[in-house]
Amino acid sequence: MGSGNNGGGFHDQAYEWTPDMVNAITFGVSIRSYPPVGKGSVQVCYDLVEVTVEFFQPAAKAGRSSVAAEAKPLKKPIIYPNPFTTKANIQFTASESGRAVVELYNIAGTKIRTLFSANVVEGEVYNTSFGDALLTGGVYVYTISNGKQKHTGKLIKLD
Repeated sequence: MGSGNNGGGFHDQAYEWTPDMVNAITFGVSIRSYPPVGKGSVQVCYDLVEVTVEFFQPAAKAGRSSVAAEAKPLKKPIIYPNPFTTKANIQFTASESGRAVVELYNIAGTKIRTLFSANVVEGEVYNTSFGDALLTGGVYVYTISNGKQKHTGKLIKLD
């Protein structure tokens, strides 16, 4: 519940809002400034509006594991440079502790090599770099697997 005054065209109206109003898609705050008539100035004043929202997370649906509901998504890795000419780096943050694997594939889906395979600690940042003079120019696909999470992206090698 919220309230105030100084609303309306003559700044003499009281107003009040409810949680239902605040949650409506049409809820908003508007500040309008009209040019002065004759000489003078325009002053726009507004108060700091603080809105506290209380929420709850609904219980997991029947049949769903609480572990699945709590799985943290794999953060988007940082790939640099991309495109690359001689060497590229893949930096990722482990979404969970356990085994992480980074693999490189050609555009046809044939695995070229495993770039990284090790046990990792959740939240830690890992970096793998690779470069191969025998790797021809073109588009390559990398995958990062960490527990139940998987991320796939493209790398471009320039000749």
